[in-house]
Amino acid sequence: MRQLDIPGVGWRLIDGGRIVFVGGSGVRELGKPEPVDADTLFIAASNTKALTALLLAELVDEKKLRWDQPVVEAYPAFRLGDAQTTRQVLVKHLIRACTGMPRQDMEAMFEFTDAAAARCAARLSVHRAVVAARSAALRAPA
Repeated sequence: MRQLDIPGVGWRLIDGGRIVFVGGSGVRELGKPEPVDADTLFIAASNTKALTALLLAELVDEKKLRWDQPVVEAYPAFRLGDAQTTRQVLVKHLIRACTGMPRQDMEAMFEFTDAAAARCAARLSVHRAVVAARSAALRAPA
């Protein structure tokens, strides 16, 4: 951890698809005594972008999704704060910053123990696009 200049780390060991160990080392924040444990949540930040792109690409390769498919067709519960923007968002837009949505670091999600994927997605429905000029990008070919 010293080499990486991080105060703490959490991990899970998986063997044959089974979690065999969960734990952590170090502290949650420098200068504070609270240790990292199996239940510590971390902000993954931009690390999720590459993984999201990879997983979507695999689904496209498997013909389960299309890049030009409306998100609401694949996930009917998907909603943004604006119905027109919601209808225009395609799968490819999920990995592009073109919807005009305000930056959402989602740090508030850590305040809730029930931050399941569906609940997090539902929270998007209250956000309205703040950059109208980007709506043209929704209609532009990629």
